[in-house]
Amino acid sequence: MRRLSRSLVLGLALGAALLVSPLPAGAGHDSDPHSDNLRPRGHTDFDRPVVTFGEAFFTDTAFKRKIAYQGTWIGGFQTINIARKGSPKVLSEVDCGVEQGDIGVYRNLVFRSIDLPVPATTPAETCTDEFAEGAGFEGLQIFQVDNPRKASADDLVAAVATDCGSHTHTVVPDRENDRVLVYVANNGISPFYAADDTVWGHQCSEPHNKFQIVEVPLDAPEDASVIADVPLGLHPAETHAACHDIGVLMNGDAQLAACAGGHAVVFDIMTPPPR
Repeated sequence: MRRLSRSLVLGLALGAALLVSPLPAGAGHDSDPHSDNLRPRGHTDFDRPVVTFGEAFFTDTAFKRKIAYQGTWIGGFQTINIARKGSPKVLSEVDCGVEQGDIGVYRNLVFRSIDLPVPATTPAETCTDEFAEGAGFEGLQIFQVDNPRKASADDLVAAVATDCGSHTHTVVPDRENDRVLVYVANNGISPFYAADDTVWGHQCSEPHNKFQIVEVPLDAPEDASVIADVPLGLHPAETHAACHDIGVLMNGDAQLAACAGGHAVVFDIMTPPPR
């Protein structure tokens, strides 16, 4: 079921590829395609055409001050210095992991989504570019990137398996408890496997109808773990439901909005789960 949404992903990836495609000689950014309210400010001159889903094309991007973290569908992510207006510069590329590749960042922690099982029994083995025939790891990779110029697969400090994987995720700081909460969304239920089929203890089976919350202690990110299942509260017939994307409003009246099963489901997250 998860592969049904890849036409949307491909469209987004094509847009991302356009933004980073090299310019013809002598061309300036004023001539770039743009909308009235959105203009390109620079290119990395690092083109990755999307031909099939077997390429390491770019997915989405997270930002921390003057550094952009750009996810890769099959590969990992890269770090980009965006300090100079009009002249972004790739600093390093991390080769670690398979699709989905969506990225989140908080302080020196970088989070990356994996949404199909891979044959891994340790965090380091999740850097593989191979897929498992059935059950295997899928979920959230956590990197501690102290120096974006030297980021590498060696920065991987944890891998947290989540039920049916992580298609996208949303990072929410919980400063009072010195932790980050990562709301993990998956895209469907496939392939089916039980918790006793994998050393990670996660599963992908009916009924699903939920998303999960991963707790990441800031003083020990290697101890990250799933701390809550959040039921979507949908009709029993919608057991396949999953949160394709999760958005969080943080303005003093925090709420979590999750899209699931054709419905908009909204949660109050003013009181986070206990440690």
